[in-house]
Amino acid sequence: MRAGWFGLCGVVVALPVTAQVAGPRQVRRIEGGVAAWESAITGAVAVSHQIGLFRARRLRLGYGVRYSLIARTDQAEFTVARASLIQQGIREPVLIDRSRNHALNLAFYANYRVLSAVEAGFNIDVIGFGFGPARVADSRSTDPRYQGSYTYWFGPRAGVRAGASHEVAEYTLAVPLAFGNDRFRHSSTLAFVSFALTR
Repeated sequence: MRAGWFGLCGVVVALPVTAQVAGPRQVRRIEGGVAAWESAITGAVAVSHQIGLFRARRLRLGYGVRYSLIARTDQAEFTVARASLIQQGIREPVLIDRSRNHALNLAFYANYRVLSAVEAGFNIDVIGFGFGPARVADSRSTDPRYQGSYTYWFGPRAGVRAGASHEVAEYTLAVPLAFGNDRFRHSSTLAFVSFALTR
C-alpha cells in the first residue's frame, strides 16, 4: 500500500431545501474533486442531504450518493480479499495492468463545527457496487471508502479542506486460484487538500 500527497480540487455547492426557520437547517450539497499521484488518478462526485442539529447547528448529519473512480496506468499488486486467508497471513499477490475501478455507493456524512471557522468532517461509503472494464478479472468494490478531514472557512462561502482518504479497489477472477480464492484487493490511504465553495 502506497500513501502519497496530492492536490485535490473540489467544488461544493449547498442549496437550502427549505426556507430558514427555527430548528434544523436542511441543505443539499454537491461535491466534486479529482486527484493524481504516481501512475494513478482518483476522483469523486457526491450529492448529499444534510441536516443541522440543535439550535447552534454545529453538528450536521446526512446521507448521499457518491460516485468514485480509481484508475492506474501501470501494474498494481492486488492481494487476497478473503478475511479468513488474510488472518492466516496469506497474500497471494496478482498483478493487474491498468486497473480501473468505478464505484457507486450510498454514503453517510457527519460534520461538526469545532470553532467558528473550523469544521471537522467524516464520510464513509456504506453500501454499493463496483464496475469497470475487465483486465484479467471483473472490476468490483464492496469495501467501504472513507475520508476524515478538517475544513477552514475563510467566510460563509469559501474554505480549504484537508485530510486523509482511504480508497479500495477490488477484482474478482473468473477462475479461483490457490486456496479457492477469487477476490483480490488493492488499498491506499492518501492525504488530500481541497477548495470548497458553498452558498
